[in-house]
Amino acid sequence: MPYPAYMTVGTIFYSRSAKELLHFEDVQVAIARYERGDWGDAAPRYRARNMNGVEHGGQVVGLYGDRRRRRFWIVTEPGHETTSIKMDGEPWLER
Repeated sequence: MPYPAYMTVGTIFYSRSAKELLHFEDVQVAIARYERGDWGDAAPRYRARNMNGVEHGGQVVGLYGDRRRRRFWIVTEPGHETTSIKMDGEPWLER
């Protein structure tokens, strides 16, 4: 269920692969969805954790596709000061 208010994502960082492969506009659209609580194609287990993360400042994740159907993650770290854009398959630490 999307949240009515925006979530803070802090400073955004791209992995090298994400920066090279993704179109900037596709990422911007995904970030706008993400900030509104639309977690894209993230599995149900992430969706439940995201609700807690938004409310209490924990990790929040979303999975999206670009115009070429390449999948990428948006991962906001606890405290919501930094967010990473990573290609699906690149490692990230679940917290």
